[in-house]
This record gives sequence, structure tokens and C-alpha cells, in this order.
Amino acid sequence: MKKASWLHVSGATCVLMVMCLSATLSYGAVTADPASATFTSPQQSATIKLTAAGAPIPAKDIRSWQFLASGHDYKHMLSVEKMDGALKIAPSKTLEVGSYDLNIETAQGSVIVQVLAPLSDVPDVVEKMAALTGQSEKKIEEKMGLATATSRSEIKIDLPPVYYEGQTLELTVPAKPGPGHACVWFMNGDSVAEGPERNSLTYTFKEPGEYVLIYIETAKENDKTVAVARAKAHTRVVPVPGVSTEVAVNTETEFTTPPGYQKYVWRIDGKEVSREPALKHTFKEAGVHTVECLASSPDKGPAQGFLRTRYNTTVSGK
Repeated sequence: MKKASWLHVSGATCVLMVMCLSATLSYGAVTADPASATFTSPQQSATIKLTAAGAPIPAKDIRSWQFLASGHDYKHMLSVEKMDGALKIAPSKTLEVGSYDLNIETAQGSVIVQVLAPLSDVPDVVEKMAALTGQSEKKIEEKMGLATATSRSEIKIDLPPVYYEGQTLELTVPAKPGPGHACVWFMNGDSVAEGPERNSLTYTFKEPGEYVLIYIETAKENDKTVAVARAKAHTRVVPVPGVSTEVAVNTETEFTTPPGYQKYVWRIDGKEVSREPALKHTFKEAGVHTVECLASSPDKGPAQGFLRTRYNTTVSGK
């Protein structure tokens, strides 16, 4: 029986740091310069110079490469062009936000280049909505509750630029609300929490997309409700990258997910097939299938948290 391993993504992977491209990394006899590349836009590219003992490595000696994250190869997410003494890399249309290791194999040895993909150079949510509706940005801000005519105190909230679906945001505004003040939290315009002096929020991201978080604190002044404090923050939610798996037809394969959950729902091509912690399945015909597990009710942490694991499974014939 063949066993397919799961991809584990921790909350720490959400905070992606942009590193400079001027460093040099030496691994054995092979040197890569720069040692890291950061893509903030799908239109970017980077040239990695490859040398051995100070001499450029010929293109014919660059044998192979892997684009790795958590032990899995996501080669389809990167475009690579071999050149004498260098490797030119660029995001493909399928590149997802994350941190990767580009493992380059040459006749003189191997070298690893870190590739970070925060893909942060995207239009602001307000800009996108203004372009879509044809309304002014000021009107959009008013509709989203980002602007009022009242005076108020601005509170700064910093969120990681990226979350994975199923992760839970836990946040407390540092400034304590005034006595009797009411607090309201909005996520993409919908009220998700409110109450007197409620300056904390727990929110689970259920699907990918761009999110605008707004916090408004109000008080009564001369029988009128006025905003006395507010905060706004943006973040983006992305799917956990799928795991590419190859299995043979008529061979039982076991698919697993990380432990620590109480409920599991397995689906193959959208059809529910099991509710056990692990799935054993035999594909009768060759083809391409999506095996997905939704793990929920975690043993620790917020009860709303979940993990969606996808296996992009290729079934080969005998």
C-alpha cells in the first residue's frame, strides 16, 4: 500500500518577510548569487548567477531543479530558463503565496535558493471596488464605513499580509474603550462582533479572498451616537497549496492529514467517501482526481478553526 503524506502549514508561515536579493550562498562547490529572490508581483523575474570555483556554470551542466515547500515539489508554479552561468526564474500563473526552496542540481554540485512569494503588489481593495463600480473612492469608503464626518481617534492595527483558509484571527485593540462605549467589528462590511467595551475579536477565515477589517468605537454625546475611535486593516486569505501525488491504478493508497482534530470529511472529486481520520482508497482507472479532507473541531485553539488538505492525485495505468 502506498501512503501519501500530508502538508502541514503553521500559522507562522503567514508572516512572509521580504528579504534583499544581494546575498550570496555557497553550497559545496556551487555558488548562487543572489541566495534569495522575492516576488511581490506576478510580472517580476530574477536571474540567479551560478558559479563553481569562481567560473560560470554552462547551461548544459544545469541538470534539474525542484521548487519545494514542506517536502513537496511545486515545479508548475515557477518558470525557469537555463542560461550559461545563470538561471532565470519567474512566477507562473499558478504561483501561490508562500515560501519555497529552489533546489538546483548541476554537474558540479547542488545549491538552494530561497524564493519568497508574498505577491503583495496588488491594488487596494477600495481601488478595486471603485474600478469595478465606477464610483469614486470616497463614495466607496463611505459605503464601507471607512469615513465619517465625526472627529475620532485613529487606532493602528497590523495584520500579517497573508492567512490560510481555516486559520483564526485573534486580536485585541490596545486602547481600552471608554466606560459604556460600544464596539463594533466589521469584516468586508458585515458586522461580525459587537457589544459594550468589546475591543477583542476572534474570527476564522472560511474562504480565500481579500479582507478589510474595520473596528469602530462609539459613544453617546448630546443624545447622538458618534464614532470616537476606529481602526482599519487589510489582509489576504489563500488556500493551503495542494499536494501533488502520483499513485498506480488498482493500488490501495492511504491519505492522511495532521492529527489534532476531532472531525474529518473526505471527498474525492467533490463526493463524500469517508469520515475517518485517514482514507484508504483504490482507484480502478487511470486519470486525475482531487482528494480533499476537511478536518475540523481542533483539540486545541479556537473551536471554529479547520484545515483543508487537498491531494492533486494522478492515477497512472499499469
